Amino acid sequence: MLTKRQAKKQELPEQIKSPGIQSAGFVKNIKISEARKHIKDLVHEVSMTGRPVVLSHRDTPEVIVIPYGINKSTVLNQPEYTPYSEFMAVMFTKKFLVGASMSIFEAQVREFAQLPTQKLIAFLEIESLPMSNEQRAKLKKAVGDKIVERLEKRREIVDDIRKAEEEGLYDAEEHKTGMMRL
Repeated sequence: MLTKRQAKKQELPEQIKSPGIQSAGFVKNIKISEARKHIKDLVHEVSMTGRPVVLSHRDTPEVIVIPYGINKSTVLNQPEYTPYSEFMAVMFTKKFLVGASMSIFEAQVREFAQLPTQKLIAFLEIESLPMSNEQRAKLKKAVGDKIVERLEKRREIVDDIRKAEEEGLYDAEEHKTGMMRL
């Protein structure tokens, strides 16, 4: 027999029931309008699992819902893959890829989420992109060339799309980059 909460949970839209970022298997991504409809269940889920949820508006991540009590020292004291690694993956992606489409955002979160917490900490040293050659060399040594190069390439793509939008040369609805995986 199901409790009221379990019965209600089964009625949630598929977007809330299943992870929005499949490969990472951690972080959910839902539209703000869906979150508004199911806020109690969303809050309960975040508090019970400890896993963050990304709320998006028009395919752009806007807000991260995290459990109460997560702070920098809690995150840094985790040795390997934990909900805190997931939290850091989302936070760093939001920091470095402001304005990215959901497909670019999710690809970067998946990549960050595969790193152990101790490697993710290396990104604390980076204020913004682009970074200096010295920072790039240090970061590549800590996390690997490919991860740094893909992050920088994604930032470049986001910047190019933003410029094209400003010049009236790009329309996200016309060009569905959400179908493209990087």
